[in-house]
Amino acid sequence: MTLDAVSFQHISRILDLTDALGLNREWVEIPLSPENPGIVRTLPNGKLEIVVDAEQPFD
Repeated sequence: MTLDAVSFQHISRILDLTDALGLNREWVEIPLSPENPGIVRTLPNGKLEIVVDAEQPFD
């Protein structure tokens, strides 16, 4: 099953996790298009980018 788009529910769950880690939401970017493979990386501007994997189960 391939994920076509990152929904508001997906974003909310990711932000709940980053909130629990003490990360400021202003410093987290979540693209709406999933990719394969998904990745978490630090962008040149210092923000954390979380790209959801398109082919792995979200949970």
